[in-house]
Amino acid sequence: MTGRDDVCECCGGAVGARAVEPPEMGRTAPLWLLQTESVLRLSDGTDKFTKVAQYSGRLLSQLMLVHTGSSVARLDVFTGRLSASRKVLRLGRWAYSLPGLRDDLHDLREAKTGFQTFLASWAVTNSTLGVATDFLDDMIWATKIGLLPAKWRDTLEWYSERCWYITCFIDIAFTLYHLVQLHRQLAAATAARDAAERRGGLSPAGRRRRRQQGQPD
Repeated sequence: MTGRDDVCECCGGAVGARAVEPPEMGRTAPLWLLQTESVLRLSDGTDKFTKVAQYSGRLLSQLMLVHTGSSVARLDVFTGRLSASRKVLRLGRWAYSLPGLRDDLHDLREAKTGFQTFLASWAVTNSTLGVATDFLDDMIWATKIGLLPAKWRDTLEWYSERCWYITCFIDIAFTLYHLVQLHRQLAAATAARDAAERRGGLSPAGRRRRRQQGQPD
């Protein structure tokens, strides 16, 4: 329930992105090729590959500018067109974040303690700002191609940037909270295991030594 919905907490993929099985390519097709094709079939995967190419082109252009004093015009055009392509791939992304926002609202209604309400409220805020950021990005793109007045662009970018920064800080806070929770769960599980081993008549250190020696507990 954290983060801009464009990113799933488990695998890093976009929310709403649906995995598509690659077509049969024969038994001789290498695994890396099948995996690459599967990733490219996701709109988010295509966006990531385009992003890598775009920023690689920018980096190469800057390196040439530093060493030769001039950049390659074709390379600048290439990176600019990749940037425009990524905008098209990301159109409507805000709609994929709506199910996550709905789930966060459900968690808020079901919250039974003050702390649960606090967490759910921030999750709803985060999801709402994520949807707003993606929607504003679509509107900014529309101003660039003339669908909306160009004079709106600066205002839209101002709001989009601030919404995005706020979601970043909320994501960091949620991530730290979950790390603390995982640390506590690990400590509790370790303590429970050690207590069980003590009840079995052997100290934890003794059991570990026996495991290392290949002897049964």
